[in-house]
Amino acid sequence: MNSLRGRLLVAAGVALLLFVLITALALERADHVRAEQAVRDRLQGLVYGVLSIIEVSPGGDIDIIEGNLPDPRFAQFESGLGAMLAETDGNILWRTTSLLRDPPVPVALPVGAWRLNSPTPDYPYFSLSLGVSWGLEKGERRFTVIVVEDSATFLAQRSRFRRSLWLWLGTAAVLLLGILLVILYWGLGPVRRLTAEVRMLQSGRQDHIIGHYPDELTPLGNALNSLIGNERLRQSRYRLALDDLAHSLKTPLAALRAEVGEQPACNAPIQQMQQQIDYHLKRALAGGGKTFGQSTTLRPLVDQTLAALGKVYADKQITFSVNIPDDLQLAIERGDLLEIMGNLLDNACKWCKRSVSVTATLTQNSIGILVEDDGPGFPADAIKLLDRGIRADTRKEGQGIGLALVADIVSSLGGEIVLDASRKLGGAAVRLVLH
Repeated sequence: MNSLRGRLLVAAGVALLLFVLITALALERADHVRAEQAVRDRLQGLVYGVLSIIEVSPGGDIDIIEGNLPDPRFAQFESGLGAMLAETDGNILWRTTSLLRDPPVPVALPVGAWRLNSPTPDYPYFSLSLGVSWGLEKGERRFTVIVVEDSATFLAQRSRFRRSLWLWLGTAAVLLLGILLVILYWGLGPVRRLTAEVRMLQSGRQDHIIGHYPDELTPLGNALNSLIGNERLRQSRYRLALDDLAHSLKTPLAALRAEVGEQPACNAPIQQMQQQIDYHLKRALAGGGKTFGQSTTLRPLVDQTLAALGKVYADKQITFSVNIPDDLQLAIERGDLLEIMGNLLDNACKWCKRSVSVTATLTQNSIGILVEDDGPGFPADAIKLLDRGIRADTRKEGQGIGLALVADIVSSLGGEIVLDASRKLGGAAVRLVLH
């Protein structure tokens, strides 16, 4: 997952889910223990009440005064509450009339020991047992007093509590998740604003980071501004140095040309040297690639170029057709875009008969530029001009270095160039796709 917001949301959601589950289990367990303790306390009081109505004679005879039972449910049919008196061997000496279902065999307990048995599928009753002893003339007699209670009420209460617990915890979780979404949206606001500024830089609508950001993002904004400034300074120095180099090479080449005079055998190598120097210097000067914070509006640049070419090729009386949105901007330096459009339009004007067309279209992820003419079109092997590794001195006469230079600049911008035949005018067509 590449989204920072998505990662934080998933992490917060998982943490919230774990918190809700752990809290629910802890609360449910705590309520279960509390409820069982309440059952134990209630049954313990009933055990003492049952003990108060049991009388054992010195000879060991047992007399139970049932009219004094501590709870009237002991005498009600299927009331869910009952009591028993058992011997240590499990033999039941007495039980209330409400207790119709045979209980499990009682377990003998030490004197004074308590034992609470939870409900089971076979016997859905709580039972609390107490080991007691009566002193007799011939020693003592031990018994187990048992009080049982139906677990239906207990389970119903637990079920209601569980439903209420999950309802409130689920509601709280949804509310917390909503609050987390708001917090994430608010907390990531500076990141979104910085991302928007970077996109403005890429599109050339902004030349540096201008927003004020939290302390964690301020160094990043400063670093971007510093990087942009250093890159512009480096390109400026680089191009000045290349310009100086170009001027420094002109004089020696002119001197060589004057020295050899009209000797073809010597003039040809000098001409090739001149072509290679021109090509590589133009390529270095123009092919700078995409730059942050710089953009150029296409329509005015094309109009100015066509106005100049109309004067150069005035004898042809060329008809220009321009279909470009007025506000279409490209994140390219003006010099690079001028080099691209100047070479393409100059070639179109040079080879056309009467018509040249320029069209630009904007899609979601790219900009397409189409330059067409009504001339003879490209020769069959013209595509070789775009192959990497073709040297300047191998290009055909008349095609010069312009088209190859355009291909290099477009490639450095991450775009594509295609040589084709014009469907509209019947001549050559050059398609550029810039991402």
